Amino acid sequence: MSQIKKTVDNVKKELENVTEKTGLCYYASNNILFDLQNENIETFMFNTKDVAQSPIDHYFLLAKENDTYLIDTTYSQFLNNGTLRKFDAFPADVLSKTDIGQKLLNRLLEDGYSKIDDDLLYAYLSSFNPTLLPFFTLDDLIETKTR
Repeated sequence: MSQIKKTVDNVKKELENVTEKTGLCYYASNNILFDLQNENIETFMFNTKDVAQSPIDHYFLLAKENDTYLIDTTYSQFLNNGTLRKFDAFPADVLSKTDIGQKLLNRLLEDGYSKIDDDLLYAYLSSFNPTLLPFFTLDDLIETKTR
């Protein structure tokens, strides 16, 4: 996890003074993906539109360094800021409705990444589409990138 933390912290530092995070998810994810792959850490980029049928494109990473980690340094753009577009509810509000979702939200906002399992993956993805059915696992999702 130390390399993930170091890499995420570097990108978070680059984004520190950026107030509008909309559209930066691809930039941040792509940079982290490149850096982690250069460190031989298996890392995969996904789009919520593809895996959760989200109404928007939002990019995030799954990285395997002993455990599997969800990396999303720009999730803060989905906090309730009074301007709701394309969603019925703010994704962060949906995520925070369960204890595990609230813990994941706190980790993403604080650290930009979190250790993840099937339940946390489902909580994260369903924050973008509350009608999403848990029809795949973390391993299933990663397997789509390794075929």
